[in-house]
Order: sequence, then C-alpha cells, then structure tokens
Amino acid sequence: FGNLRDVPAATVSDGIARCLPQALGSTPVLYRAGCTDLSFDEAWLLRLAAAAEREDADSFSFLLRSRVVPMHRRNMGFLAAELARLSSAAADRGA
Repeated sequence: FGNLRDVPAATVSDGIARCLPQALGSTPVLYRAGCTDLSFDEAWLLRLAAAAEREDADSFSFLLRSRVVPMHRRNMGFLAAELARLSSAAADRGA
C-alpha cells in the first residue's frame, strides 16, 4: 500500500493481526470480541494506538521498542499509526 487513504480501517487492523505474532516474537493473547477482560497484549495495543492518536512520539516509540522485534518496528509502527489515524477520522465523521 503506497497510500492508505482509501483503505478501510478493517484492512489495516487485519494487517496488524496477521503480523503481530512475528512482530512480538510470540503468539499474542487476544480475547473474543465482547469479553470483559483485557489481555496484556490487547492493553499494549490500545496504549500504542492511544499514543499514536495523541501524537505522543516518545510513548509510541517506547511501546514499540518494548515489545516489537527490531526488524518489524517500522511496519508495525506504520500500521498502528495508520489505524489510529483512520479511527480518529471515523470518529470525527461520527461513523
């Protein structure tokens, strides 16, 4: 994807889900939708997305470096930032 402006958020989130095991170097724990519990991996992803959305580069970089293996940081960072941007744009539109 050279330009993700027209790519749906679901496609970006699917990309994150597919590369997450390699990026973390282990299988992430992700609970079913609707589950009231939150796994460590899910909490980390939410913190990463929140840092991207508020444009907190220091926290975003720290979170990536704390869990993502070096060779996957750039791609995971790009996907997480893009998902945060798409989510924020959807919220602004009231979608």
